[in-house]
Amino acid sequence: MANLTYNNPSAFLTIAERAENFSVELRNSSDFKNRQEWGIVAVFYSALHRVNHLHFKLDPSATDFRSHDEREVYLKDHLDYAIYLDYRFLFDASISARYKGRRFNFNDVATCIAKLENIKRAFGNLLS
Repeated sequence: MANLTYNNPSAFLTIAERAENFSVELRNSSDFKNRQEWGIVAVFYSALHRVNHLHFKLDPSATDFRSHDEREVYLKDHLDYAIYLDYRFLFDASISARYKGRRFNFNDVATCIAKLENIKRAFGNLLS
């Protein structure tokens, strides 16, 4: 297994891609209705690790975020507010799925994946 250090942007991108792939696999699974909340959580964590990737890619001397709140402040202060809103949508959906027992359907997961795609597109533009 690769060494996943906190200031290694490519490691964060690898984790983000794995989480996204997991969410797609779940969404396409015949057992989706029994595990849909994990698809939502995986989409959020893909976004979270993409934020980490961007953070360290733009500033290799940066320190890791100590909390979700710090990550959100970074998003609000350094990036387009629309990116923050998409990220916050995914954060809230993840909390609802994981801790509040909210049930999601196929279209809800598709909406979350679309939010993630917005974030990926915005980050791609920032890094190009």
